[in-house]
Amino acid sequence: MKNGVLLVSGRWRPYRLDEQVGAYRKHLVDPHDLYVMHTSHNSQMCAANLNDSTFDAAVRLQWNLQSYRVRTHLLTEEILPSIEMNLSLWKRQQLHNWYIQFTHIRQVFEFALQWRVFEYFIRARIDIVPTNTIWFDHSRLSNVIYGLEHRNGWSVDRKATIYSDWFYLTSRDGILALTNTSTVYINRNARCFAACPEEQVWEHVIRSRFSFVSINISMKKYIKTTWCA
Repeated sequence: MKNGVLLVSGRWRPYRLDEQVGAYRKHLVDPHDLYVMHTSHNSQMCAANLNDSTFDAAVRLQWNLQSYRVRTHLLTEEILPSIEMNLSLWKRQQLHNWYIQFTHIRQVFEFALQWRVFEYFIRARIDIVPTNTIWFDHSRLSNVIYGLEHRNGWSVDRKATIYSDWFYLTSRDGILALTNTSTVYINRNARCFAACPEEQVWEHVIRSRFSFVSINISMKKYIKTTWCA
């Protein structure tokens, strides 16, 4: 079996994560013997006055894995996108959201590269968890990105397939394609002109040597407004 790592970024809280961590352990981490690289930005946490050591201790306690299988990093640097496009305020905000989100994913990916050699990488959020065990072809990773397919639709075809930004599984080069924030693509035939995160990622992937492959996964999202309650 190839060596894989779960790249966790996004929202985090230091309490009541047994259900979320348990879902990842049951359906992904334990079946594939994954390592876990867990990050969060201080703007996305339900906690104040945390430092690297207290964040590290809390995350390790939550995952309850062997020490060598978990690494953490607390992100503190503010990311200020400088995207100037002739778009509506809402679309520019969507691009800003994409830029910040995928810059964080690139950062956790780079931390994982500094840690050890991995053959594949899985993008994950602790507030969105799998509800079924995930199986995939370990031998088919060189030019594919496994993703969660759904019908969101281009403006010209609401039944068109798009892939959720909740989950990606791919190789090193696949993550590099997904997290390339150096270029913005605008497609006026796409939903929100491709300014929304999922569509912006799609525009990057179709210009790479990679293609999306649907994976059999269902996921549960925890409500943002009650996350820190």
